[in-house]
Amino acid sequence: MATANFQSAIQKRVAKGLPGDKASLNPFVYTERNYIAGDGKVTVGKFVWADSETPDEDNAPGVLRALSSGGDGLKPLGIVERNLSGIDYDLLDGGTLTLPEFTPLNIVRRGDLYVVATMDAAKGNKVYAAYADGSLQIHPSGQDIYGAIETGWEVAEGGAEGELITITSWNTDVVTITINNDPQ
Repeated sequence: MATANFQSAIQKRVAKGLPGDKASLNPFVYTERNYIAGDGKVTVGKFVWADSETPDEDNAPGVLRALSSGGDGLKPLGIVERNLSGIDYDLLDGGTLTLPEFTPLNIVRRGDLYVVATMDAAKGNKVYAAYADGSLQIHPSGQDIYGAIETGWEVAEGGAEGELITITSWNTDVVTITINNDPQ
């Protein structure tokens, strides 16, 4: 029988969130179809790709499995949101954000999410998805990163490596609209 990793420290402040949590009340856009975890490596707060090995008659993913890794040049579906309803874990096992195979997924395409910075991140840096495991890499825009693809997400609130940061897929530029009220 495994033993759980019990809490060993207490913080004075409440955590602002966990990886994959919603970071704002802005609208969220999800995948059009529901996916399940296609392997035992899908992790909350990381990118996932459609399983192209099981297409249906329209050449779309038939089983709608999402995998923790993707092929070169393929854009990911989105980021796995933290929504752990009905997960059947052994309560004596240590905590994890890795989901068991066949777990239903909420995959965010657009929104504001908390994620763990895998390197120092500054506001405006772009988010790249690593093909190997869906982890997030933070770099300035337009760079060719070996083993990763630019995703359209960017850092909204930065932080140091290992810290919780906020990323967004909404345009963070301020747009000013002038309306002419002159009755001509």
